[in-house]
Order: sequence, then C-alpha cells, then structure tokens
Amino acid sequence: MQYYPGCAVEIYNRYGQHLYHSRGYSQAWDGTYNNQPLPFGTYYYIVNLNDDSKARLSGYVTIIR
Repeated sequence: MQYYPGCAVEIYNRYGQHLYHSRGYSQAWDGTYNNQPLPFGTYYYIVNLNDDSKARLSGYVTIIR
C-alpha cells in the first residue's frame, strides 16, 4: 500500500453493506463499524489503486473472535 498513496480501500459485509472507506489507507481498518466491534464472519474488500493501470484488487478477510 505504501507504493499507492492515493489508493481507495472499501470494506463490505456479506450483504453488500458498506462498512469502511479509506483514501490512502493511513488508518488501517480495525474490524469495527460505528465504533462497535463487528461479529465474527467474512468481510470483503476492494482496493482501487488509482494509478494508470486502473487495477482493482479484491478479496476477503475473516474476523475470528
């Protein structure tokens, strides 16, 4: 992420609800939404690098409590 300072990071739950957005990812996502810890489960991310390639990375992260 350090090589893409203008990247945009989005996090969604399994229903498509938008939970997190960051431009530049200076503040990492901590597994919360509205300052409340999210329950265990799978959450999905999209990283738009915002460079000349127009590349988008996607995947999932699992919260285990």
